[in-house]
Amino acid sequence: MKSFNLRFVMYKGDVSRALNPFSGLARFLGFRGMSAFVLVLAAVLVTGPQPALAQVQQSASDARAEAKNPGGSGSASGTDAGLQGIQDRGFTTHNRSNIGMFIENRGKLYARSSAIGVSGEYPINSEQEYIYQLNPVVLFPGNVIQGRNTANEEWEAEFGFNNPESVRVATSTDPTTWPSRGWPVQDADGNPIIISDQDTFAAYNDSLNREQILNISVYQTGYSFSSPLIRDAVIFTFDVVNHSNNTYEDMYFGMYSDFDIGNRAGTDYAGYLNDRMGLDEDLDFFYYFDNGFSPDWGGPTGHFGLTWVSTPEVNGQRLGMTDLHYNLWQDTPLLDENPDWFYGVYTSNYDMVPEALWPQFFHPVEPGRRISDVSLIPNTGMDLVNNSASGPYTIAPGDTLSFVIAVVAGPDYAGIRQTVENVHQSFANNWLLPSPPPRPELRAYADQNSVTLAWDNRSETAPDPFTGEFDFQGYRLYRSINQGRTWDQIDRNRNPNVGPDPVPIAVFDKDDENGIQYSFVDDTVREGFTYWYSLVAYDRGLPDLGSLATPIGSNEDEINIAVVTPRTIAGDWLGSQVRLADHVQGASTDSVFLRILNPLDLDFGEYDITFGRMGQPETTILTQVISEPLDPALTPPTTFTVTWNSSDIFSVRNDAAGRNRIRNEAYVPGQRYEIEEDHIAFTFLEGSDDPELRPQSGDVLRIIPALEVRSRNSGEVVLPMRPYLRDREFITSDGVGITLRHNPFQITRSSSRLSVQIADASFGALISDTNLGEIRAIEADSIEVRITRQSNNQQSTFRIPNGGLIELARFSFTLTLDLDGIQPQSLVGATFSITTTPVRFPTENDIYRYEKDAGTVRTDASEDILSRINVVPNPYLVGNAWEPDVSLTRREPERLIRFRNLPNEVTIHIFTMAGERIKTLQKNDATGEIGWDLRTESGREIAPGVYIYMVRSNVGDHISRFAVIK
Repeated sequence: MKSFNLRFVMYKGDVSRALNPFSGLARFLGFRGMSAFVLVLAAVLVTGPQPALAQVQQSASDARAEAKNPGGSGSASGTDAGLQGIQDRGFTTHNRSNIGMFIENRGKLYARSSAIGVSGEYPINSEQEYIYQLNPVVLFPGNVIQGRNTANEEWEAEFGFNNPESVRVATSTDPTTWPSRGWPVQDADGNPIIISDQDTFAAYNDSLNREQILNISVYQTGYSFSSPLIRDAVIFTFDVVNHSNNTYEDMYFGMYSDFDIGNRAGTDYAGYLNDRMGLDEDLDFFYYFDNGFSPDWGGPTGHFGLTWVSTPEVNGQRLGMTDLHYNLWQDTPLLDENPDWFYGVYTSNYDMVPEALWPQFFHPVEPGRRISDVSLIPNTGMDLVNNSASGPYTIAPGDTLSFVIAVVAGPDYAGIRQTVENVHQSFANNWLLPSPPPRPELRAYADQNSVTLAWDNRSETAPDPFTGEFDFQGYRLYRSINQGRTWDQIDRNRNPNVGPDPVPIAVFDKDDENGIQYSFVDDTVREGFTYWYSLVAYDRGLPDLGSLATPIGSNEDEINIAVVTPRTIAGDWLGSQVRLADHVQGASTDSVFLRILNPLDLDFGEYDITFGRMGQPETTILTQVISEPLDPALTPPTTFTVTWNSSDIFSVRNDAAGRNRIRNEAYVPGQRYEIEEDHIAFTFLEGSDDPELRPQSGDVLRIIPALEVRSRNSGEVVLPMRPYLRDREFITSDGVGITLRHNPFQITRSSSRLSVQIADASFGALISDTNLGEIRAIEADSIEVRITRQSNNQQSTFRIPNGGLIELARFSFTLTLDLDGIQPQSLVGATFSITTTPVRFPTENDIYRYEKDAGTVRTDASEDILSRINVVPNPYLVGNAWEPDVSLTRREPERLIRFRNLPNEVTIHIFTMAGERIKTLQKNDATGEIGWDLRTESGREIAPGVYIYMVRSNVGDHISRFAVIK
């Protein structure tokens, strides 16, 4: 595989919601099929001075090692450690790959309850969870440090590696979770080292060690990749550090793994009882599977497992996974009774385990055997726990031992095995992968009956970090009506040939007739329903891999996800308005068409549409270009193509003229090159010092016309430089749609009953001229028209049906007469004219200006608007389609009705038929509705019956009623 240096990219976003795991959090468990109950007790947060962060680092591995001790004196102990640990406890959810994993910074890679997060959810958002418990374990003879036994949790959060106010583990996608000095892993210049789409950093130590505090810390970095090659994995690096002054021998690092296939808590089906296990020793990889179907999930089950990717070396050899044994879940508590038994099972030391327990933990019972035989598990399956470990190691004071494991999943054995191989190969290549284009940023604007979606072009401007090529090919747009759990609405039972992959609602491909677009209008939506949209970018593909696409988003904080609900606007709200003020300067014949996408917009001001040029690399270069018109009125709106014959010789060609303006001249970055024939100058700058990214023989850069939109009031760029495209809508960041169209025609008519529509034109052939038309005769089935060309007084006569086509030399048009209710002969003699001018594309000399007014409340609103107020649904029948689920595990929906078509500011009083007021709602915004959960002021659900509501507003009052049927 190609060798590359490690590069790092910063992403933005957020993490999922979950529960604050304070030390007072206790867990009550019934038998395995029952839901867990979680009790959260108050905890006192004691603040203290922020410690200094680690020294700067040279590489990702060294950076983690250096980030270990922010206080500079090892792990805290005693009362201070307890207080600091409580303050710094946090959690997050890995959700940027295809596996959702809740983690805590207390040695836990699962959620204590399904109510607070997902545990090994695969595929993500599927509600199919595979992890019951997963914990790192550090083992010494007579002292095992673990977080599995919730009654004796020995790992405690370490001070200084997250923002304690966020109650979150430091997560790369959410800078508010970072400690005060920034991301915990940094390079030599203090820049964050972030490797995947979502990194997490958790630090914990053994300050709650029930045997003896050893001053051992674990620094855990998690990685979630969206790359299709390893998106079915979450990878963790565990750096075990000895902060004590003692040397510890015979240390093992282990993973306690309890995976359950096909199970869902709180149901009668015990899916965990038929689990089986497989083992591939060549990849240090074990996996769970079952009979392939789960009644709880209503479909097939997958494979779920763990692979040891990297371990420390001993005498120049990586030990890998040295030990693996399994047991029934109910036997695990036996190990909690004695650390020697725990140590003995994980290290295959039979002498430390009572002989009576050997058959329960070693399979077969063969003293000296370090890997149990998983083929002895019966085909009917069992409730299995896997105990895997690597060792022994000696860890001296200040030493760091690093272990890399990956939690992996797949639809079947072939799929999970391929992911495991890809993870190992990716690790060997410093995680540099063939990658899809970057995620585009998607925005959504809704009115009552449609949603307009807009996105940027960032996916098109970055080369693939693996191949170095600009390989963007197109976009796919998906829609979900169930919060991202499925991304189309196709019934596979009725349409089995569709296949499992979601079907997009729109595709924009470079090779299609309509090409790439940056907006889409979905007019199939319904008011009051919430829609999720996700836009993915895909590349042209590699021979062995095919096309790679950014993943469909999994949560609403991702930049390629937009969540929107079409709603009415307030009845007394005057929506934001936009109008073209002037074509300030220039000779372009383009017309500008504007529309407001967000009638609730409160921004206002003047905006300028200006034109320039931008560089568009066709090959792997980072060359940038600055274009400077020498005479904007004379600079042609053409594309220039720059080619390099070698690294220091280049040419520049005017594509429209078909001639080289610069031919085989010396290429000097930073030098200004004037092209007198085209009244323009170019300066080229290099975006990298890397010789491989500087222009070489065969590299190509196109310099294309572009436009930009900027606020005249604030100077803010609301539409960055984009390629100029005719008849395509550009959408600004503040929600204005801008379309430029060629309009070299001016049409006049002597009668409004006469309609002239341009049908087609050879725009490049148009000249300054006027064609005069006159209706000469009107028959029952035809119209006679005489056309006089003013430039040479040439006349032509046409006989066409009403609405028919008239074809002239350079354009054609349709002529329609409205004869309804009149004598046809009254239009004989009616005239029209069509004046043409040569098409002139916008250049640097053109400026269009438009004005936008903020939305506002109408002070002259009539009481008539109150008559449109209504309640939906009415009557309310148990539930309605737009009600969202409360959670993934509780299927009871959130009861909801909506009051619609309201004025801007209202107070709504709801009464029983007996006149008892049970609820008051208030709204003060430009939307035209407000929802109610059918609960009284005291939080109780209302009874079935008829209710009266009164709407009070500045416009007037409105009284009506609705019914609830349960």
